Amino acid sequence: SFLDPDRGLGLYTIRHITTPPTPLDHPDVWFLYTKESDPSIVYGVAASGYDSDSRVCRTTDSCLESAAIDLYASTSPYIEFQHAGNYFTSGSANLMSNYVSVEYRFGRSPDINSSYWSNSSYTSAWIPGTIDSFPPGYNWKYYQAHVAIDFSQQGNGGKYLQIRFRYKSDTDIAGTWEIKNVRIVEQ
Repeated sequence: SFLDPDRGLGLYTIRHITTPPTPLDHPDVWFLYTKESDPSIVYGVAASGYDSDSRVCRTTDSCLESAAIDLYASTSPYIEFQHAGNYFTSGSANLMSNYVSVEYRFGRSPDINSSYWSNSSYTSAWIPGTIDSFPPGYNWKYYQAHVAIDFSQQGNGGKYLQIRFRYKSDTDIAGTWEIKNVRIVEQ
């Protein structure tokens, strides 16, 4: 879990698909979302491409990637999490599904830093997951969401799973995506 103020994002790593522009409110796009009056209370993690000083939306494409998760005993797992999103609307249209996603891939090693994960002979490509429920995009209410894990997509990968939450923003929309209570659940 990333709900550990002493370990930052815990077992998750930030990977930028494109280098974030500056300035941004949060230079790494991703940040722990804590209670303002007591930063030791961590609600979850959030991503934003907004610069509040200049009141400008910045173009970003950044991922929060998990450590390897052992799925050897699993037969029908899925990713479960809660998420909220604000500032993802244009007029009455909720555009959140255009800017946030969950992807996953399979590998043969429990060590994400091993050569197995960087070698396509041992790792599947990133597989886009289908998020089954999105918040309305204009408030901070959390919604339960699920992403099915399709073992038929393993390719050369093994039964170790890596998941990533992918956030994008552009010069028109730079909403804030909050995520908490991430877990792998067996159906």
